[in-house]
Amino acid sequence: MTHLESGITVTGRGTANATPDMARVDLGVSVRADSVAAASGLATERAASLINALKGAGVDSTDIATTGFNVHPEYDHIEGRQRLLGYRVSNDLQVVLRDLSTSGGILDEALSAGGDEVTVNGFTLAINDDTSAKDTAREAAWADATRKAEQLARLAGRSLGAVVSIVESSGGSPPPRPMMRMAMADSIPIEAGSQTISVIVEVRFELD
Repeated sequence: MTHLESGITVTGRGTANATPDMARVDLGVSVRADSVAAASGLATERAASLINALKGAGVDSTDIATTGFNVHPEYDHIEGRQRLLGYRVSNDLQVVLRDLSTSGGILDEALSAGGDEVTVNGFTLAINDDTSAKDTAREAAWADATRKAEQLARLAGRSLGAVVSIVESSGGSPPPRPMMRMAMADSIPIEAGSQTISVIVEVRFELD
């Protein structure tokens, strides 16, 4: 969009690729028993085993956080009748794994410790420090904005003047990779792949 009397505003986009070096895992335990007390006790026992296994594998306690604790009855419906099956207790955690090279082995140990009650509800690869990639994407976004502005000014028979304003926004990151209950394996493979870092800049120039 251009306004010759007041200047020109353009949007520039830039991207850069970066390799994830850490992961966030949403996992926990889910237990059903005949009573709330029995389910809660078993869930507490399994969750403690899970947490101890994570810490024993080298995960710092500051990288383990409880994200939910839920209790609810479960029913079966047969021929219009409701029958109580028991009570479900779940204890959910979010765990940060800061070394992808060992994350598969850590998950193996956690799954073994928690047993069949362990659930894995989410797995997200992340970048601990994306400063360098963002700098590269920002430079590309600026170059894109400048190129567009110079072309539009030339088409309008004007020359590009000083920068009046700059607004930056992030293009976002890839969505988490969902993972449901996982089967046991000798070693869970974790492939880092790459993620795209995006930066968008809106720049307003004066026109001479």
